[in-house]
Amino acid sequence: MTQSNEVDETAKLGIKRHYLPQFLLRQFRGESLFELDKATGRIEARKPSKAGQILDLYPEQLERTLFERTDNAAARIFRTKLYGREILPISDDEKRVLSEWLLLFAVRIPLNLQFCEHMTQEWEANPANSLKALDEEIDGIIACLKQQNAQDCGNAIRELGEDGFKATLHQLLRAKILAGEHLPATGQRLFEHMHLSGKHHEHTRRLYNLRWTWLKTNGEFVIGDNPLCRWDVQREVANYGLARRNLEITIPLTSRITLWMHRNYRHAEVAVCNRERTDELNQRQIISALKFAYGPSERSLAGKHFEW
Repeated sequence: MTQSNEVDETAKLGIKRHYLPQFLLRQFRGESLFELDKATGRIEARKPSKAGQILDLYPEQLERTLFERTDNAAARIFRTKLYGREILPISDDEKRVLSEWLLLFAVRIPLNLQFCEHMTQEWEANPANSLKALDEEIDGIIACLKQQNAQDCGNAIRELGEDGFKATLHQLLRAKILAGEHLPATGQRLFEHMHLSGKHHEHTRRLYNLRWTWLKTNGEFVIGDNPLCRWDVQREVANYGLARRNLEITIPLTSRITLWMHRNYRHAEVAVCNRERTDELNQRQIISALKFAYGPSERSLAGKHFEW
């Protein structure tokens, strides 16, 4: 009985998920890893294993497949091309792998997931939106169902035929939406559908097609809890859309190296980032962060240029 109660209590607490990969956070340790709390301004030492985590962010299956696969692939590339004495060129295939990994930061981070939740709630308030989406996405919905429930879908198609199965499913889902009995959209479900339907590839290509420059600094880069910083360079606004003009994207990959993705500049693949530019990119990270930023020293996270 005691063991059962302990299991129940553990289940209530949820499962901790690292939305900032451990291999990435470890690259920002000096003598220790330091954490800046934006709300209080306090800077404290923090173990990487205790940083960049939240309870029950995504389902176990997604964590153990998509996120784990892309993290491991990115880590392998960085070990061979980035973490040595010099930065080595990456191949087109490696750039594609990293583009997928980078895109995931637009959805796996709590700040972006909260924004997605807000948007879906507003969208769901009008049933006409769901009906329109059903009409447009029925083929994608069927493809997802076939992938997740191959045997049941196969039996239904043999009985009704492909067109009959599609028409019946469409009618049932439409009736559920009108009756308010459909499964409400959430940020997690929206992302899962996007991934299973392959629609995320369009956004991955946007990152791949940008110009990539590896910035090296003699200072110290910091990383926020929303590290894929999408920045409008004209209005100085964070969390900008991937398809928008005046976009720069930066993501720190070590305390010495930041990946800079841009459209309008001519640069070699590797460029030196001076202290002023380093401070500017650190400021962007902190502005973009939801709650926390991490760096290799207290100094890297402190200073008047970090006002927000």
